[in-house]
Amino acid sequence: MKLLDTIKQLNANISDVATCEKAKKLRKKLLVGGGIGAAVGIIMVLTGFILFMVAGDNMMDTMAPSMTSFIFPMLLFILGGLATTVSIYFIKAGLAILIGGESSKFIDKTVNNRCECGETIKEGDKFCPKCGKPVRKTCKACGKVNEPSAEYCSECGKKLD
Repeated sequence: MKLLDTIKQLNANISDVATCEKAKKLRKKLLVGGGIGAAVGIIMVLTGFILFMVAGDNMMDTMAPSMTSFIFPMLLFILGGLATTVSIYFIKAGLAILIGGESSKFIDKTVNNRCECGETIKEGDKFCPKCGKPVRKTCKACGKVNEPSAEYCSECGKKLD
């Protein structure tokens, strides 16, 4: 029972933090900015690669290569690669916020036993103290309080409504 209490304490505020408006705005900025940055970076890499190939082809024709025709494409290629790498880390951070929020909802429903409205349900509660929704199923035949996911009574075996 101590392990369960420790898990509950560790995860007490995680869903509130991961699903708050500030986190949602940050997640959106990271995903949109990362997506745009990655697209621009990929375009830069492709452009740099194409320009480098064209410069190499032109060198064979004229036999007088210009350093600018090699430096600019290489710079474009390298900077595009860096932009893509940084943007992918932004996307990863945005997805981490998203996954953290979703996994905390799962933890709340399984470990912390929360109602759909977000209120924590205590062990003996039959109804949610915030919204009044029934959180346990009571058998009409014997009066035994069963878990919400139960289809049959654990005491008498009758089908629950």
